[in-house]
Amino acid sequence: MKKWLVVSLVALLALGTGATQAKDHILRLGIEHGPEHPYTQAMKKFAELVSQKTGGKVETRLYPSGQLGTATEMIEGLRIGSIDIVLTAPAYFRSQVPELDVLLIPFLIEDADHYEKVMAGKVGQFVTARLQERGFVNLAYYYGGMREFTNNRKPINTLEDMKGLKMRVPGLPVLIKCYEKFGVLPTPVPFADLYTSLQTGMVDAQENPVAQIDDSKFYEVQKYLSLSDHQVTPVGLIIGRKSLDKLPADFQKAVADAAREVGPWSRANIEKSEKETLEKLKAKGMQVNAIKNKDPFRKAVEPLYVEVPKMIGKDVSWIIDEVKKAR
Repeated sequence: MKKWLVVSLVALLALGTGATQAKDHILRLGIEHGPEHPYTQAMKKFAELVSQKTGGKVETRLYPSGQLGTATEMIEGLRIGSIDIVLTAPAYFRSQVPELDVLLIPFLIEDADHYEKVMAGKVGQFVTARLQERGFVNLAYYYGGMREFTNNRKPINTLEDMKGLKMRVPGLPVLIKCYEKFGVLPTPVPFADLYTSLQTGMVDAQENPVAQIDDSKFYEVQKYLSLSDHQVTPVGLIIGRKSLDKLPADFQKAVADAAREVGPWSRANIEKSEKETLEKLKAKGMQVNAIKNKDPFRKAVEPLYVEVPKMIGKDVSWIIDEVKKAR
């Protein structure tokens, strides 16, 4: 009897050790967008693929709607290891990669195809390398839609229609300089305060992709949506080096492969949802127009190709050349 008990205890201990070794890895993924945003849908797809590729041994837990903090706060979480993955714009890493600011020039990137060529080429590789030097691994770039203008005064059809608009901009000096070229009054407002600022009239215009306009319910506080396609913001799925190194090599590959595979699915989903969302915004009362002649807008920002590099203080002429070559 005693011998049986000893054998049983040894077996249980062995099972316990095996269970510990086979314990699932959990990745905490933060995203500022809401549960229904196409980006969040893409991250759900990413989580499914990671689970499939690792036999269920890596679980990706999503925290949408900024549950883990603002983009800046989540990036700090990546750095110290309290958050594993963040889907965000590399522009939030501008303190580490100031050259990124040049990609903020309106109309520099023309459309989705152009964007993907740029980020798959030397520019995207440069950004990825710079982030990696600082302990961040960019798994993949995603297309999130072209940015469009909304306001409460009138449809924007010409450059003259922009004059005097109090337009919300992120508090980046380069963006303030960019939008001054359009004749607006650039007003820095944190994104978390944007809805209220539009509601109260502190600002009367903003710009974002169609999906974000819907996700943030800006249709409740904005009347006019003018399709300008003036900018696309690079977005990356970024994992902290500390978090990646905790995974076995085959799981690291699985995570990287899943991130890349989600890209085409995400773009198709974004483009499909944009058409549906435009109809939804119209049904919600927004007046939608397309800006037909964008040449005056492009001409207005031409001086930025000289001014922005001076503001950055680094040689970014090669980035501008690479972007133009990709057109």
